[in-house]
Amino acid sequence: APAQNGHIVFLGPSGADATAGLEVFAGDLRFGWQQSYSGAWISSGGRQVYHLVVDTQKVVKSERRTLYHNGLALVSSTAKTPALDEVIGAINDNVLCLGNRAGGGMPFEGTLLYAALYATAMTPAVVALHTAVLSQSDDTPQ
Repeated sequence: APAQNGHIVFLGPSGADATAGLEVFAGDLRFGWQQSYSGAWISSGGRQVYHLVVDTQKVVKSERRTLYHNGLALVSSTAKTPALDEVIGAINDNVLCLGNRAGGGMPFEGTLLYAALYATAMTPAVVALHTAVLSQSDDTPQ
């Protein structure tokens, strides 16, 4: 588990706060949307598989973002959520950064083996399948 604060995933304008992000802060994992980070999920040591699913087409506001840890959905009722049908992605001057934020200064301390950005939201069944595969093998160099 990371020993310091740092961004794992950052999506947003270069040199600014993240539009969407996943970060470690004071040893806890937090999800951010439009500069408002919430949640305080403990990021335990060892092998971890996380999926952050954002689906702006969900009518129910609390269902528009879900963070999964090892295939199980984590709940945070305080997190800001995207607006219905809001466009997310590397548009305009947005950048996608892994392991830091665009302006630097918030490095992630640890090992990030896989990262993927999908054009459509994963279903819970697909998250479960990906978790099972990633939990068994990560192609770590021997």
